[in-house]
Amino acid sequence: MNILKINLYIGGVIILIKYIELLILLSVSVVQDIKTYKVKNTLTICFMCIGIITNLYLCKIEGLTDSLLGIFCPIIILWILFRLRILGAGDIKIFSAIGAINGVRFVLYAILFSFLVGGVIGIVYMITNKDILKRMRYFYSYIKAIILTQSVPKYNKSEFTKFPFSSAIIGGVMVGIIMDIK
Repeated sequence: MNILKINLYIGGVIILIKYIELLILLSVSVVQDIKTYKVKNTLTICFMCIGIITNLYLCKIEGLTDSLLGIFCPIIILWILFRLRILGAGDIKIFSAIGAINGVRFVLYAILFSFLVGGVIGIVYMITNKDILKRMRYFYSYIKAIILTQSVPKYNKSEFTKFPFSSAIIGGVMVGIIMDIK
């Protein structure tokens, strides 16, 4: 019985450590993103290293593998959105740092939830700015240009209000935590 209590206690400490790491990463990254629309490499690389070290120490080789997959899966999955200039490199690096800390399964759900939260934020922006039709027409023209020219023109974000996607990432991570994704 005492071993079960110790294992539950250790499991709780591990989760707490990872949540503290996520809290610091996301707090600093959203402040940077709001101020400059950029997230510094030093922040994301630092937290990738912290996640690897934490998982290697706590979960040995399985933790290392999970962290490394958590780093590389967002890069592979989100690369096309980066090439289309829809998502910034800083956002992908934030996801990679999240993956290093909480593993590949968690980061995949966090990506999904973040895009859903981002969609809600985008709809709210469009409703408050009363420019839904204008944005939809521009997006249609953009996709049409990609298909016709078989190249990716720069997406003119200056024409529209943009928002720091790290705010959607925080929302997606919170949904993942609430849903107890591990």
